[in-house]
Amino acid sequence: MTFVYDGSWDGYLTAVFDGFYSREREVAILRERDLGLTLFEVRRADTSPEKSARVYNAIEAKLSHNTTDAVYRAWLSRLEGMDSDIFRFLKFAFAECRDVTGMIQHPLVKRVVAAAQAVGMQAHRFLGILRFQKLGGMYVADIEPDYDLLPLITEHFVDRFDAQSFAIRDLRHMRMLLHEGGIEPKTAIVELEEAVPLKTDDDFERLWKGYYKSMTIKERINPNYKLRQNFMPKKFWNHICELSEGQPHIRTK
Repeated sequence: MTFVYDGSWDGYLTAVFDGFYSREREVAILRERDLGLTLFEVRRADTSPEKSARVYNAIEAKLSHNTTDAVYRAWLSRLEGMDSDIFRFLKFAFAECRDVTGMIQHPLVKRVVAAAQAVGMQAHRFLGILRFQKLGGMYVADIEPDYDLLPLITEHFVDRFDAQSFAIRDLRHMRMLLHEGGIEPKTAIVELEEAVPLKTDDDFERLWKGYYKSMTIKERINPNYKLRQNFMPKKFWNHICELSEGQPHIRTK
C-alpha cells in the first residue's frame, strides 16, 4: 500500500498514522508530487492535525525527543525513499519501545541517522556562508542547499535580525523564508513560483569585495586547494559575493 501526502510535515505524520493503522505488511509513503505510475494501490492521506499530533506525541513519549529530531531532519533531506525508510524506522523503534538512534549497526537506522546528521551539518554550515544583498528596504540571500534547510535556519536569522525585513530564497527547492520586521514581526516559509535573478546596487557588498581583494596575496592564489572547500564547498560559491566571477581567492593557513 502506498500512502500519498501533500508534502507538509503534518501531512507526513498523518500518512505515518494511516500507515500504522492500515495493518498492511508493506507500506510506502510518497509526496504527492513524487507519485508516478505505479501498479500498487494508492491511498491519499488527507492532512489531519489531530493524527499528526498523536504520532508526534507518541514519538516524544514512547521513544525520545532525540528520535523526533532525527526523524524530522531525515525527512528534510528529501532523499529518494526516505519517507518510507522513516516509516519503517519508526515501526522498528516502537517495536523496541526505546530510542534506537544509537543502533547504527542496523542498516535502516544507519540510513535515517546519517541523513539526519547530513542535514544538520549542512544547516550549520549555511549559518556562516549565507550572504545577504540589499534590495530596496529588504535584505535578500539566495542559497541552493542539497536539503530543505529553511526550517532549521529560520530561528537563527530571525533572532539576529528580528527588527529587519529579510528573505532567504532556496532556489533548489523553490521555497522562501520571509521575515517582516517591525513592532509585530511576521515570519513564514512560502513556496516560490519562480526565482527572479537579483539586481542590486549594494554599497556594502562593493565595500566587502574591495576589502577582500585588497587582502589578496596574488602569489598565493590557488582556487583548487582543499582547505577552503572543506569549510565552504565549491558547489555553494555561486551565491558568495567574494567568490563570484572575477574575484580573487585568498589562501589562508
